[in-house]
Amino acid sequence: MPGIFETSRCHLDSVGESYWGHQRFATKIGLTMIRAGAAALIHGVAPFLFESTASRAIKQLAALIENRSWPATLAARTERNGSRSANPYPPAQR
Repeated sequence: MPGIFETSRCHLDSVGESYWGHQRFATKIGLTMIRAGAAALIHGVAPFLFESTASRAIKQLAALIENRSWPATLAARTERNGSRSANPYPPAQR
């Protein structure tokens, strides 16, 4: 069974990031999710507040994650399958 460091290294390699780059990215995602969640909770109580904050954050996070993982996902798929299979959902343009 692989250890925590080997598993972490495999994950970091699969996303093409250093430890600190990954920590920075994960922190950005986590804080954005917390803010969006808080806005959604407030919106549930007072529907006139934060009408589109959570949905906008979700769309931004989806685009950010898709753009970040696209090269690494394709490379990992290529290594596993030995061929480049086309992704039906190409990354959003920046």
